Amino acid sequence: MSRRKRKQKGRLTLGKTRAAHSLRSDERGAVTRRMRADLHEPNHIQTAAAAPEDACAREAEPVPYEESLLENARTQWQFGDWERLAALNLDRIQHHPQRAKLALLAAAGHFQCGGLNDAHRYVRLAQDWGCNPRLIAQVLASGTHQSLADAAKHLDQTARAHQHTVASVKVCGVPGDHQLLARVRLAWENLKTHRDKGAEERGKD
Repeated sequence: MSRRKRKQKGRLTLGKTRAAHSLRSDERGAVTRRMRADLHEPNHIQTAAAAPEDACAREAEPVPYEESLLENARTQWQFGDWERLAALNLDRIQHHPQRAKLALLAAAGHFQCGGLNDAHRYVRLAQDWGCNPRLIAQVLASGTHQSLADAAKHLDQTARAHQHTVASVKVCGVPGDHQLLARVRLAWENLKTHRDKGAEERGKD
């Protein structure tokens, strides 16, 4: 082989060696960049994953409610304090653990106060929130007896009013002396009647 050809072959080999070395350098750089990206990627994933957990933690925070609300509502139902039962609005009952029963008692109040649309709305809420269908039927039957008692009272049929009031309390399975509870409810109704009449007379003056 001539000297000239050997020089050309040597330069070609040197060029290939440099090109291979340059390629390996580029590959090493790419690998290094991928490694750096892989090292940082879990941090991004952890940060992104932490956000929903924080949001869920905020959503899971318990909402305060009136602990004595149901007990007070039951007492108001026994006394026949329908106005206060009708005042149980959605904001007060929706976060309560016994909201289904509270919605049903609110419906009873609206029925006796003449707010039929609101009464039906709260009955549907009680159903949607899982209230026992039997309890719903009992409270509605109780309201029917109470309406009959009010009608008898306005007709001065005291004995019949008392009978329907006893039935109104008894149909819901309320423990205790039903006769006494009926007398208490009738006394409360009479007190409200006298109060309303007094307010009307003062308004006329």
